Amino acid sequence: MFIPDLTYVQEAEFLNEVEYDTEYIADVEAQDEEFWMQDSGLVIIIADDTKFRVLRSVLERHSIIFGHLFTLPQPTEDSFEDGCPVVRLHESAVNVRHMLKALMPNLEANIFEPPLPPTYEMVSACIRLGYKYESAKLCQQGIAFLKSKFPTNFDNWCDISDNVAPPGFHPREAIGVVKLARLFDEDPASLREDCGQPSSLLPTALLVCTRLDEEELRSGLKHDDGTLVTLSEYDMERVQRVKNLLPGEIACLVVSAFRPPLDGKKPAHCWSADNHCARVAQEAFWAHVGYDPNRLVPWNPFFSWDELHDTFAKMGKYMCTDCNDHHENQLLNAQHKLWKRLPELFDVDVPEGWSRGRRGNPWKTRRN
Repeated sequence: MFIPDLTYVQEAEFLNEVEYDTEYIADVEAQDEEFWMQDSGLVIIIADDTKFRVLRSVLERHSIIFGHLFTLPQPTEDSFEDGCPVVRLHESAVNVRHMLKALMPNLEANIFEPPLPPTYEMVSACIRLGYKYESAKLCQQGIAFLKSKFPTNFDNWCDISDNVAPPGFHPREAIGVVKLARLFDEDPASLREDCGQPSSLLPTALLVCTRLDEEELRSGLKHDDGTLVTLSEYDMERVQRVKNLLPGEIACLVVSAFRPPLDGKKPAHCWSADNHCARVAQEAFWAHVGYDPNRLVPWNPFFSWDELHDTFAKMGKYMCTDCNDHHENQLLNAQHKLWKRLPELFDVDVPEGWSRGRRGNPWKTRRN
């Protein structure tokens, strides 16, 4: 076998001026596991009125269905264009483009700079087509990304969410996240595990759905390809039930945050004299929170204690640092209990260990 050895390439202005050693190399046998693709050429994919010409081997490598599809005999000469087999997919061009961007090499990518984060539409298209064409990679990576935005851990949720919906997501897109998680409901447990346990997305995605108004819930989510996604009848019932329960649950969280010592005595951690901090907390609650529905029942059940600080500023009275931390911790403990109950409230099955214990104070971490 004749193999040019380009170990000692000299500087040249044109390719045909490159000097290389043309000695016979007989002892090179090891094939790299990652970069050893089959020379299967190109394939043309038609979706809607758009044609894509791409590497056939990449699709075969990542999709079981495409691997089988390309082995079928081509029925007529019309099935070829420019010597490439032509395959028509009954998919939207926009979704196929998202899938191909995820699978194909990007010649414009800068390997030293992270790419822009994917949008919901990109992730949704990749998961749906990955599921349909049996691409484990697309499903696994898509679900993993969604889990970073709809986490199972209370601290992680507080880290990323200010207004219930995670950054980069519109609250209505939670409807689509629920539908993506439900795609895998009927699959074997082993497949669900391989794809990252999609059901773990349900509690937080359904929680975001409870923050939508009735019109948004009923009208659903319209994808870029024109398809409309709505919650199933059963998931709609779940959302409506928890939507009605949440105001009372949130009010209990706020009351817990301002709760004074049960014995009425000054706590050991308090620096103030004459139980000053306990009186200030109660005064702030009744003067600025207890009769204000927006304060007593904030929109986000996992709000920060910082959002209540101005109640003390309005009075010009403050608690000592330790008492402030104590009341913040009371709020966090109550919120964490609510967080752990989300699967029960929504009546959904989640993987074991869905909510791990708190690591600390997520709000303090964000302040720093």
